[in-house]
Amino acid sequence: MFTCGYARVIQYSAIEDKQYWGIINTMGLIVVPCEYDNIWILNEKYLDNLKAVKNGKECKINLLKAENHIVLDGLKYIRTYTIDEFKAEFNVSRIFVRVNTNNNVVSFYYGTNIGIVSNDNCMLNPSISIVCNSAGKVFCLLHHKNNVGKKRIRQAKYLAQTKHIQHYSRNYDTYNDYNDYLEESRLDAFEGDESNYWNID
Repeated sequence: MFTCGYARVIQYSAIEDKQYWGIINTMGLIVVPCEYDNIWILNEKYLDNLKAVKNGKECKINLLKAENHIVLDGLKYIRTYTIDEFKAEFNVSRIFVRVNTNNNVVSFYYGTNIGIVSNDNCMLNPSISIVCNSAGKVFCLLHHKNNVGKKRIRQAKYLAQTKHIQHYSRNYDTYNDYNDYLEESRLDAFEGDESNYWNID
């Protein structure tokens, strides 16, 4: 049974004839590795201070820090905006879509905030929704207008063969060339030429 989008699981080791406890999210991804002798029942009040036993010693698990990505499952749509409505509501004049070079995940930036970009060709007919996931996390989701209400999505990832962004993978001879390119590409992702939909810093 899931509590706030998390559930305890047991993995059995036939070699050691022992069971190990861990925690998964609603997408079946392991959030806390199966390496604990026991994990107490999940309680919404104590998700940041779960009682557990590891190697015979009592310890604590902080689920608030355990998961390093947002679960894109069990989505509930609170409100959906057009791009212009979103800019007016959140007092921003520009929205940038960028790639995290560490994991190639695509996100969008508005002011000092970061939102999730879905992989559903959202740039063809974009909308931004405020959504809540199965773990109760509230965040902004950039998606195709026709996909409002979709319960589970995948986050967009950078692919070199994608035509909208492949030309950004070229090499630059000098630091100044690269700086010039960055200044040219600092356009709103939803204004002007379609080739500027992806702004990568």
